[in-house]
Amino acid sequence: MVHDEWEIGVSVEGGIITKNGLLRSLDLILWQENGKKMRENARKFKQLAEKAIGPRGSSMENFKALIDIVSRPKDA
Repeated sequence: MVHDEWEIGVSVEGGIITKNGLLRSLDLILWQENGKKMRENARKFKQLAEKAIGPRGSSMENFKALIDIVSRPKDA
């Protein structure tokens, strides 16, 4: 999902991490053009996440809404 949809990760062949697979992944991420795009995409997601958890971000607003719901009297 992360690799295909968000373009910020690498896939693991067969679900097992090997030394050679790890070295290829690091080479891709650190030195190849695709890795540069992955790092740029990761920075964008980081900025979105920081905005979401900020004082007026969506996460904070949703958390406040949850607190309001949980704090309401039972018969309200």
